[in-house]
Amino acid sequence: MAAYNDKPAEPDDIFRIMSQVPPQEVADQDAPKACKLESYAQTPSYEQ
Repeated sequence: MAAYNDKPAEPDDIFRIMSQVPPQEVADQDAPKACKLESYAQTPSYEQ
């Protein structure tokens, strides 16, 4: 887990690491049910 680093030591020191958590522990299990995006196959192509 990370948070905004309000005391950066360098210009690109944006985040402050708070803890190491496995991805399975922080993954949103309900996200796939709430996803409203169409599939890639259903997305029209405008390339010519």
